[in-house]
Amino acid sequence: MKGKSLKEWIEIYEKKTNDKAAILPGYRLFYLAERGFATMKLDEEGKMVIVYQVCGDAKFWRDFAELVGATFGCNCVATICTRHIEPYIRGFGWEILEREEVNGQYRYWCQDSIGRLIIITYKHTDKETGEPAYWVTHYLNAKATSPMIEEMKAKLKEEGALNG
Repeated sequence: MKGKSLKEWIEIYEKKTNDKAAILPGYRLFYLAERGFATMKLDEEGKMVIVYQVCGDAKFWRDFAELVGATFGCNCVATICTRHIEPYIRGFGWEILEREEVNGQYRYWCQDSIGRLIIITYKHTDKETGEPAYWVTHYLNAKATSPMIEEMKAKLKEEGALNG
């Protein structure tokens, strides 16, 4: 693959998403000519890496975010998915363990290729596209076992996070 300038990657991103590429406060831009770009930040309090915008090799940038997270002792990598969610899940090679309906929308309990937990929760419906957006949380050190899922559900319920 021939490398592209950052400007070229930004043009691809903006054309494909109808969204402006931006570096929000607290986020950093990472760019490699052959891989594209990503903006992300380290949330030390939440012990997570938050990925905001990605263009190019999404699997590479997800792996990059995982390495950053592991370096700083984070528990997870989180992002928002604005694409059709089930092809997104398949694209990363994840397996859906459970599909749970919450207020008429779905939450997906998944595992990656080594059995780590991924929770994908409906966030909102995009006003322009009418498509649902999802909050994707990929845990770095938690196995996606059924007891783990039940424990996580109970914890989220206690925190009020499963009520909507």
